Amino acid sequence: MQSLGQPHQLRVALGHAGALSCHLRFGREATYAGDLAALRADNATDYPWLRFAVLTLLEALDRDASAPECTHYLEALVGALSADPEWLMADHEVAARVAAHRDALRRATETFRPGDAGYSPLALFYNFSHNIVKGAVVDAMLWGDPWNVTLNDLFTSDGALSHHASPLGRRQKLAVTLMDYARKNPHRIDGRPVPVIVYDPASGRRLLDGLRRAI
Repeated sequence: MQSLGQPHQLRVALGHAGALSCHLRFGREATYAGDLAALRADNATDYPWLRFAVLTLLEALDRDASAPECTHYLEALVGALSADPEWLMADHEVAARVAAHRDALRRATETFRPGDAGYSPLALFYNFSHNIVKGAVVDAMLWGDPWNVTLNDLFTSDGALSHHASPLGRRQKLAVTLMDYARKNPHRIDGRPVPVIVYDPASGRRLLDGLRRAI
């Protein structure tokens, strides 16, 4: 990975920050019900990628924190850090780099705080990202109406990230639709029926509060 150029490393970091934060937040909240030791043990291969994403995005901020795209980097960083801020901040290199951008990150936790209206990737939780893709495809086939919302669209609230980015209302509608399907067909985790896709702004706000305390 280190042999890739900076633009490619950033693309990988943004994808991993979005995908892993949604996955690990779900594990933290649902699969392991707050048992962080179990979360970390069962997702041991994910954590190095989470660390890579965080450090790569922090390095991008180090280069030019005033660049227009840094707003997108901050949103991805807040998401990645919210997955397990205790583990990340116990890493001396991560903690030192976060300290250099602490004020900006604290402001970002408010800027990107999930509201009850609008779309926020910090309110999205799932067990595996392929279930998002599968659910969107099946729903499109059922109704004959493609969503035109990419997985990457769901990892940001930036409505103008690219010329083909989907509207934010469309992203929220897809997330809520998939959650409704998941609620009607829950998986059983430790004997409990649990939807494997959740869109919950209140849980996102609570995890951001934990991130603010950690940083």
